Amino acid sequence: MEISTLKNFLVVAREGNITHAAQALHMSQPALSRQIKMLEEELGKPLFRRTQHKVVLTQTGIDFKERAEQIVRLTDLTVTELSSEDRKIEGTLSIAFGRGAFSGSIIQSIESFNRINPGVKLKMYNGGADYARMLLKARRADVLCVYVKTLPEDAAYVIADAEKRIGLVIPQEYEIAESSEIDLNDLSGVKLIVPDGMVSDRNYEDIFHQIPEGNIIASVEPPMLFVGMARRFGACVLGLEPPTEYLESSRLVFRPIYPIHKLRLILMKSHLAEDSDALEAFMDYVGRFFERQQLEK
Repeated sequence: MEISTLKNFLVVAREGNITHAAQALHMSQPALSRQIKMLEEELGKPLFRRTQHKVVLTQTGIDFKERAEQIVRLTDLTVTELSSEDRKIEGTLSIAFGRGAFSGSIIQSIESFNRINPGVKLKMYNGGADYARMLLKARRADVLCVYVKTLPEDAAYVIADAEKRIGLVIPQEYEIAESSEIDLNDLSGVKLIVPDGMVSDRNYEDIFHQIPEGNIIASVEPPMLFVGMARRFGACVLGLEPPTEYLESSRLVFRPIYPIHKLRLILMKSHLAEDSDALEAFMDYVGRFFERQQLEK
């Protein structure tokens, strides 16, 4: 039983469809089907229940999935740690964070990388997307951590988190909170507080073309600290969907804007950055980190 087979099994379990899993793995569907069949024969029990359009884990498959995740996670971590110890990577790595890019998983990945690569000195900058790109242009940052609407075609990157919707954070008692989605055409008279710099951010230009300028009463940074101000002024906060626990603890609700607008958080290597062991090791590590995280979902 090979690690690559376990990883492929986990992709099939995640996708629930052999064809979709084969596409994600960049291999043929018959080859993947044979691999899964050989795995089931080796275990002596079926892992999936097959229907016309999908595959569903059997109870054996559910139990095996948990074990496979543990094996893959431990193997990847061991390889990464041993590789880092052998290479004794040193150097400086600069990371520029765009607005709101400090997600829990990003911080966890950087902390984990730093723990096994103590010889790498980290420099981190925080600001809006324009500020982060300015740092890249000035060759002061090796990596850009930012939300994007479209994945870049001309740069190496790692997808760090699931897509997030753009919408309004609204106090539960507001009448507008009764809607499941917010149509931009229905924002007439609605007061908005927006993150500083969002108006000039290309990710949001389609939205601001449809919002009357008079609706925006203030721009702030960071926006979630101004919920009290929003209540006082009877305003809503425009931005990305915040964590559920934050909403519940603050008696707030999030309502996505319709049509749905989504952004994705990525770690992107600057094409102006000089190649170094520290940069190569970091991009490789975060790639493995978020691949494991995806398999565990």
